[in-house]
Amino acid sequence: MAQRSALLHVMCAAAEKVAPQLRRDFGEIELLQSAQAGAGEFAANAWQRTAEVLHEELTIARQGYGFITPHGESIGNDKTHSWVIDPIAGFTNFAHAIPHFGVAIALRREGEIVAGALYNPVSDDLLHSEKGLGAFYGRGRLRVSSRSNMAGALVGCVGKILPPQHILDALREQDVQIRFNGGGAADFGHAASGRLDAVIAVAPHVWDVAIGHAFMNEAGGIMQIKGDLVIASNEHLQEPLSAIVHST
Repeated sequence: MAQRSALLHVMCAAAEKVAPQLRRDFGEIELLQSAQAGAGEFAANAWQRTAEVLHEELTIARQGYGFITPHGESIGNDKTHSWVIDPIAGFTNFAHAIPHFGVAIALRREGEIVAGALYNPVSDDLLHSEKGLGAFYGRGRLRVSSRSNMAGALVGCVGKILPPQHILDALREQDVQIRFNGGGAADFGHAASGRLDAVIAVAPHVWDVAIGHAFMNEAGGIMQIKGDLVIASNEHLQEPLSAIVHST
């Protein structure tokens, strides 16, 4: 396991702090889903509890930093730093007892994402990265896929809306396997670890893109952003994916 800097220690410790309660909450949601009663409200309360603990832990560790969350943005006394967090990235999956989600924390310094941590408390997968120091998970360094051909590539599609049908059709024509996993930050993490060959995002959330930047840049990948369209992949797949995504 890679040695964590003081900054990463703060981020990972905050994510790990909320993990025990989130695991218990996830177990409760599985029961509520079976009973078809109250799962959505319970999940929303779990999100709020997690947000409060993260805010407290990160504020204690780095006083004056701002926050960018799904509930809005707050500017701290230190205007050069902001935490970009989603307490439960992949909330809909969590609310339906699907274990494809995570606690997402990134740090923006002077407008640039310089570190990220993503922790799935169910699978105990912890990914973290820091600018210039690489991206890591429990078993070692993260590396993007080495795939050079579109045929057989596994591509995750995330974002607020689905890619247009002509993009999906063009991908399938080249024998690309498409996955709609419902977890933007987690999918970017999978792309950085080579589990997914690429991610295409349409109008993604800012916190998902922040995690994508943190991991892809340090795992040897590329994040291309044009308007509301984002492509995360290795260098080999960027050009053919871009040709499809940006076609009219």
